[in-house]
Amino acid sequence: MKPLGIRFQNFACFDECYLRLDEGMQVLVGKNNAGKTAILRGLTALRGLPVGEPENVPFVLGGYGRGSAGRADFDFHIEFSFEKSDFGVLGGAIEQWPKARDAGSRLFDFHFRAFADGAIVGLLGIDLILDEARTGLLENESGVFIQKQHNPYGQPSGRVVLQQVIGRQNSSGIWPAFKPAGILSALVPLKSVRMIEAHRVASPELNMQAVDELSPNVESLAAFLDTLSGNNRRKFQQVEALVRRVFPELEFVNAEKKQSSVFITLTARHNDRTVPLTHCGTGVEQVLALGAFVLTAPAGSTLLLDEPHSYLHPSAEREIIAFLLEHSEHRYVISTHSAILINAVPPDKVIAVSSPKMTRPNGERVPETAALLHSLGYRNSDFLFSDRLVFVEGESDQEILPILLARNLDFDRSDIDRTGFPKMDGEGRLRGSTKQTSLLFFERFLRELGESSLPRIYLFDGDCDREEQRVLRDTPILTGNASVAIQFLPRCEIENYLLVPEAIAQAIKHLAAIDGKDVSTLSAGGVSSQIQGMLSKEDGGLFPNGRGDDALVNVKGSVVLKRIFESYGLRYTKRSEGRLLAERITARDQPALAEIWGLVRPIFPKPPILASTP
Repeated sequence: MKPLGIRFQNFACFDECYLRLDEGMQVLVGKNNAGKTAILRGLTALRGLPVGEPENVPFVLGGYGRGSAGRADFDFHIEFSFEKSDFGVLGGAIEQWPKARDAGSRLFDFHFRAFADGAIVGLLGIDLILDEARTGLLENESGVFIQKQHNPYGQPSGRVVLQQVIGRQNSSGIWPAFKPAGILSALVPLKSVRMIEAHRVASPELNMQAVDELSPNVESLAAFLDTLSGNNRRKFQQVEALVRRVFPELEFVNAEKKQSSVFITLTARHNDRTVPLTHCGTGVEQVLALGAFVLTAPAGSTLLLDEPHSYLHPSAEREIIAFLLEHSEHRYVISTHSAILINAVPPDKVIAVSSPKMTRPNGERVPETAALLHSLGYRNSDFLFSDRLVFVEGESDQEILPILLARNLDFDRSDIDRTGFPKMDGEGRLRGSTKQTSLLFFERFLRELGESSLPRIYLFDGDCDREEQRVLRDTPILTGNASVAIQFLPRCEIENYLLVPEAIAQAIKHLAAIDGKDVSTLSAGGVSSQIQGMLSKEDGGLFPNGRGDDALVNVKGSVVLKRIFESYGLRYTKRSEGRLLAERITARDQPALAEIWGLVRPIFPKPPILASTP
């Protein structure tokens, strides 16, 4: 049996919330108050699983429950895979049961209830799920829990009484903990759960006492490190080594005592000066706490880290990420807003948190597409920190489009800042036979990240022929999805909107001044003449699809700009010089910008309607 995932019901802001119980590191991403911390705290209920020596849930979770009749209890399920060896656990005859033998999908579903009253977890039942059909394996008979066995015909053939360790009572009755044997033994590794909270502040000074486990808010850090230095010097030195690794100017961590109290100091490397932790940067305290937390957890623990990057410089943050990846003996679930941390893991390890439902399909991702795009240089944060997306064909569109949108005063600047502009070409490295292939890659990527409802537009250049446009608009994955649209520029490419003589003249003068070139004869009128001269030519380089009825629409704008810049001894690049031009264009200079604004308007908030004055 291998744990697959946990599903909470009526918990916090979620009607249902599914999280995979993967090995390695999973990262929870979402807006403030999306439910990330609630999920972490909900996972602490694993510590109270009723097998072996009973433990109380370390957090008061009653406030998160939305049970009936005003109860603050909540249910959760843990799913396990069904391995071939598990037939023996259920009674060997079930291996001959055709329904069990031939099922394409087999898993166990353990059903629990977390009780606010008494901070305990009770077992409600265990089901065997065969291709979505449920067979009950556990029943409660007057407080005695019975595991049912089956014969080769799928009929109950035997009963095993689960042996209890102890019964714990609350207002709902007596809820036992069981001996870790048979089917219940798979729960034991999941009980090793520790959480470190987002608000981590160590007490400056504590009474001397033995503290064997660091408190979630790290308030007990001084007493914990003092205990660790006495009981496990090697672990203490490993914590110290992490502090030196992140902060080379520090050499030693000291748990110092004064009368009946203990406090932490650090020794500077170059002058042996001892500095209290309270007088060090907040980042030192955070690294010290995180190191102590990770290094002292039993191997195989599930570590819940709420905003571990808080107060850390990016260089320190990268060191902490490297440290966590080195300690792969643990399972990590991390909530964060840090782009550095989000980009440090494969896309299939990123969970986009949203309510009211994060259902099981959100946990069943196919990683191939995400892994491919990740290898092409796309970052998880490119897609997860945006309220909407405008996919563009190349890097010049990525640079220029946000600037041109900002020229419309109806677009709020903050809305533009919260818009992502990913490139569809992967900097030329994405190898799809058609543009539709590229589109499908990104749609699968968004689905794997749990962001399929994010408003988005795929904005293609205007040089697509009619058949190509039809194929793209008819892409099956887009059918019936109101969140996504396909649009085409009315002109050949984004650079066509930069063909404004005044802006081109200003940009060339700016670059010439840097390079020390003489462009004293340059004028906006001269640039206009150059443009008109090129538009009048039959030139395959300028018009790869023909001049058509409107040369200004059909010309390849980037080629026009390249030739103009070269005529003054300057180099034109789509990204740098394109941005320079866009910054010098106004809506008055280029009325055609309204074409672009209209294409993307559907995914932006509507401007407020101002009341008319009487």
